[in-house]
Amino acid sequence: MLVEADEVLAGSELATDVCIVGAGPAAITLAGALLDSGAHVTMLVGGGTAFTHSLKHPLRVLRGHLRGEQGLASARNVGHPYYPVRFTRARGFGGTANALKVHGLRARPLDPIDFEARPDLGLPGWPIDRDSLTPYYERAQDASGLGPARYDPAYWQRAGRRPLSMEGTRVETAVFQYGAGDHFRTQLDRFAAASACDVILHANATEFRADPVTGCVERVEVATLDGNRFAVRARQFVLAAGAIENARLLLVSRRDRPAGLGNEHDQVGRHFMEHPHLNAAFLRPTSPETLERVGLYRRHEVDGTRVHAMLRLSDEVVRDEGLLNAAFELSPAAEVLEKRARSAYGQVRSAVQGGLVTARLAPHVLFASAALPSIAPRVLGFRMRSRPTLLAVDTMAEQAPHSDSRVTLGSRRDRLGVPRARLDWRVTEDDRQSIRRSVRLLDVAFREAGIGHLEQMYGDERPPRLIKGGWHHMGTTRMHDDPCRGVVDRDCRVHGSPNLSVAGSSVFPSGGCSNPTLTIVALALRLGDRLRKEMRAV
Repeated sequence: MLVEADEVLAGSELATDVCIVGAGPAAITLAGALLDSGAHVTMLVGGGTAFTHSLKHPLRVLRGHLRGEQGLASARNVGHPYYPVRFTRARGFGGTANALKVHGLRARPLDPIDFEARPDLGLPGWPIDRDSLTPYYERAQDASGLGPARYDPAYWQRAGRRPLSMEGTRVETAVFQYGAGDHFRTQLDRFAAASACDVILHANATEFRADPVTGCVERVEVATLDGNRFAVRARQFVLAAGAIENARLLLVSRRDRPAGLGNEHDQVGRHFMEHPHLNAAFLRPTSPETLERVGLYRRHEVDGTRVHAMLRLSDEVVRDEGLLNAAFELSPAAEVLEKRARSAYGQVRSAVQGGLVTARLAPHVLFASAALPSIAPRVLGFRMRSRPTLLAVDTMAEQAPHSDSRVTLGSRRDRLGVPRARLDWRVTEDDRQSIRRSVRLLDVAFREAGIGHLEQMYGDERPPRLIKGGWHHMGTTRMHDDPCRGVVDRDCRVHGSPNLSVAGSSVFPSGGCSNPTLTIVALALRLGDRLRKEMRAV
């Protein structure tokens, strides 16, 4: 059932079997997996049930960011230019998936190579292998509102929508599926009707209290913006509030553990990763007909499921060349000179809309002025007359985990008195060089296949293109069997805290190049199976 946090008796302690902190895809999936387990579940939602899209109600959203719970997600950025963190998270039932309502939830499993240890790149490997997640990936399809668990291009090809012919080039087509962005939020009625589950709205977790000897969590402290405070006791606790908030809550829980829960070896908050996004190049086709043969690579619907394909170097090439993973999206574009100006305009527009205002935008602002004649007709609602002659090649790349890319606690506190997070996202030269090398290998493959060649490849263009994040926060409580190298074990249990687990992409040892939500859901289902067994055994 639904409960308002301000209606809970002040100073009281609620008792439950499983307490889940968070209400995004990981939390909702886990809670759903436990509904028929016989255990009572309490979900603490750091917001309400409504989500307002910024393009429709900008003033209401701004007010929420400044005055409501959304403002609690603010963090100071001291690293690579990044969007204001409060814009990249959505507090409330459904979590940040709510922000995907317009574009949809893009999903694909991680590639087998993403689970391998590759010490030369600083990739520690996953303590579990890809095969062990396969049954959970299959269950995650339905839990995420997606189509069949099929990602082979042959299954999705139709007349006029076939993979590019690149045999022998070691470049492959990777299929992504799309689900409804608000899929998780639409499950609210299911939880509201469940007698074995309490969804407490506007309940902001502020600290875990643990036994100083055993490390077992005894309760979580909860506060509301209107001043109510209470606690929740449970047999099992799960932290599922996103990579930045997960690290923050563990670090602030230091009254019983001076360094914070799970942080005896200074691992909490480290290895923060994103998926670097950028326009990597432009493909000039050998034949104009190529522009008509990329239907599979444009978003479309097949038997009720929205899909689109991207290109990636095969695992063999990625392994042999010592590269990080990367996926390349193709989209029709106008001529290079015009496209360069419009690309700069697009960089400025997307950066400003996301709050990424930085001095690095200056050359793009100047160059974008040349795009005004070509942009104006579109802004005024007229159809663009210029026909696409190129394909823009955009990349979503993997980033190697770096110990200094991290979340720490800042000196300022939020309205509840909790120290705010401090984000230091590092994009290294190795990350950039891997993208450059991957783009050049893709160029070789296009030439060998007779498809065309790449122009203005990343690193050669002026002004240099911006590297942006994709709102994919990963790695701050990473999974590793050695507590000196990670925060949770292979079962997502926090080292040193036997009844505290972590759900979400913060446990990822590496991020691959696929969107993280499907893997988040698969891991949540796996965690749910473990908790069900442990609850029955007691």
